[in-house]
Amino acid sequence: MYDFKSFVFDEPNTREINEYLNEPSSYREALAKFTVEFCTSFGCKVDGIHAGTIALVTPAGYLGGYLSVEEKYSRKDGKRDVLYIYRNDMEVKKERGMGGERYKRSSTKLSTLIKSIRTKNEEPKDITYKKSYAIQVANALGNIKSDRRPPVPSCSSDFLLDLIEIVSGAKEVTFEIKSLAEHYHKDHLKKMEIHNSVVDHRKRFDAGGFHIIGLLGNRHNKDTFKDKPRFLIGEFIGSSTGKFEAGDLNFRITNSVGEDSLVRSAMFHVKSRFENQNNNADNCFNVPYRDAFDEELDVVFGYTNHEVVWVLIPKMAAA
Repeated sequence: MYDFKSFVFDEPNTREINEYLNEPSSYREALAKFTVEFCTSFGCKVDGIHAGTIALVTPAGYLGGYLSVEEKYSRKDGKRDVLYIYRNDMEVKKERGMGGERYKRSSTKLSTLIKSIRTKNEEPKDITYKKSYAIQVANALGNIKSDRRPPVPSCSSDFLLDLIEIVSGAKEVTFEIKSLAEHYHKDHLKKMEIHNSVVDHRKRFDAGGFHIIGLLGNRHNKDTFKDKPRFLIGEFIGSSTGKFEAGDLNFRITNSVGEDSLVRSAMFHVKSRFENQNNNADNCFNVPYRDAFDEELDVVFGYTNHEVVWVLIPKMAAA
């Protein structure tokens, strides 16, 4: 019998983990042994179980890969061995392998697998995830297109020729030409207004700072912790240079969006927007995987993979 109290990220769920992994079964016995050995070796914790797969978190609580076992049959000697499998899309990057196999390490010898992971420096590490999340937030912020060039006035070639002839004195201004000039001018002013509005929005985020809410999907822990939300909470305090710097970000994993009134209000409106939509989202706010700046909600949405949906909430209100 194993006691997983010291290996479970959220201690109140120890009983569920113990019951699952200590159930009489050669498969679960092998998975329990694997989990204990891996967590002991690398300081990880168990965050959930789904379809016989252990979901890991790093020492700080970031999603940290998955453990599973399979039965491997050898035609050569007719033996059936346990195959220990570790998958981590961020840490494991084999040069060979197709699809998801590139991100897996496996062996029929547990000690060999642990040694290989340690030698290749592929264990779940806080710094890897922090850097990745910071990049994802930067990508999400890029949905406010502040770096595009101002729109260039546009008109038809015939109208341009008319202007040249008018300026050169070869032609008089007609009512039709004047009407077209007014149309093109209004169209350009409208485009400039939109452009300037977007620029102003981006300045608010860069200079004024923003709150970061990472909505973690429930797919990895549906079996045991299906009603327990997971959030990555961060903050960008703003930059005196007026430019976002991803390297300054830190995150903590929690079960709530926190007590900040601005964040709670913004997330209430986000939840209201999406709660009745059938969009196959797997986070507790039902936010779909999307890259967008929503001016009505005044938040930025973004995602890089299907583990986290980011919500960026500016500290400064729109003018």
